[in-house]
Amino acid sequence: MCSWSHNTSIQLNPTGRFFPVGVERLRFPEVYMQTQKIAVLSKILLVGIQVNIWSARKKLEPKDLGLDPTKIPPAELASLGTLRSINPEDIQAFEKLRRKAKRTVEKMGLRFMGVVAIPEEKAALANAELEKIEKEFNDLRADFLNRYDKAVLDWMNRAWPTPALKEAIVRAIVPKAIVAERIAFRFSLCRVMPDKTPELSKQLDREVQGLHGQLFQEIADTSEELLVKSFSGKDKVGQKAVNCIRRIHEKLLSLAFLDPTVLALADHVQAKLAQFPTRGDVEGAKLQELVSLLTNLSDETKIAKLIQLFDSAQSGVQVDQSLVEEDAVAPADIAASVQEEVGAESYVDFVASTLDLDTVAVVPGIVAHSIGQGLVESVESAVNLPEVADTQVDAEEFCL
Repeated sequence: MCSWSHNTSIQLNPTGRFFPVGVERLRFPEVYMQTQKIAVLSKILLVGIQVNIWSARKKLEPKDLGLDPTKIPPAELASLGTLRSINPEDIQAFEKLRRKAKRTVEKMGLRFMGVVAIPEEKAALANAELEKIEKEFNDLRADFLNRYDKAVLDWMNRAWPTPALKEAIVRAIVPKAIVAERIAFRFSLCRVMPDKTPELSKQLDREVQGLHGQLFQEIADTSEELLVKSFSGKDKVGQKAVNCIRRIHEKLLSLAFLDPTVLALADHVQAKLAQFPTRGDVEGAKLQELVSLLTNLSDETKIAKLIQLFDSAQSGVQVDQSLVEEDAVAPADIAASVQEEVGAESYVDFVASTLDLDTVAVVPGIVAHSIGQGLVESVESAVNLPEVADTQVDAEEFCL
């Protein structure tokens, strides 16, 4: 595995991507890609979270509603729905903790093969945070089970419209012992390495090779949502909005080992963030610059063109500075602009309309982000990892 610093000479390798001189002398691309895949996998851990929450629901039967079974639609056509056997407010707190656990690890890493991949350097922190949530969940579970019988009686004895509904609730009551088995919080962390047989590891190869692209997709989704929710129609924004962009930078930096382009983008974002105040509101010209930065990050095509610019700069291609003008979208127009599809603009048009070619900001140095910390002994390992739902990034939760 090669490592390099800011002072290392850079040139294009046979794939058209920029890497240090010497890397292209490997038997490219097979040897390099295999080395890169192992290097990436050695720096990540998979986090599986499984949260079981009792639904407190029972399928409604015709008799529960006083209906004649022969006069209702067939099951293939329609269903009667479900009946709650307890107040739903009594179990809402479990769902909040499930989301908290999911948010905790997704802010550190990426969804990967049904679970979440996090940088090795974040493993101890993830383990500690999940242990806290696990304790909070188990304390909540114990409290809920202690008051379960009373909660059932309170729900059953409400003033329901018909006696049949009360009888249905009585029939839906689940014994406490069974409820206890249906409420659980578990998590595990483990490493994964490719099988030596190429045929068995090719699918894993594809997943690893797509990680940096998935990262850019998540960054784009988060940035677009931030534009709409936090910047649209605003003449100023607070530090909370800026902190969201700082979180984007932190995530890029922690996952920079995935691909040199990730670090290049992280350096670009960091250079831009350094231009904004760290206290008070951001308004006027600075707000326009902030919107411009988010706009560039809010679409995978624009991110790709940023990377293309980095590649061109590293290979010595000069861009006429007179062509470059910052053209940020006004906050009032964000909601409409982010909905438009990216047009077939030329490379020069993109640079002229969206980029500020400051040397430090746009042509960052390339450095391997080496993570050498060992995993703390308390981190668990598991063979079978539970799935984490593959849902879209929520910008508000990302910024919490």
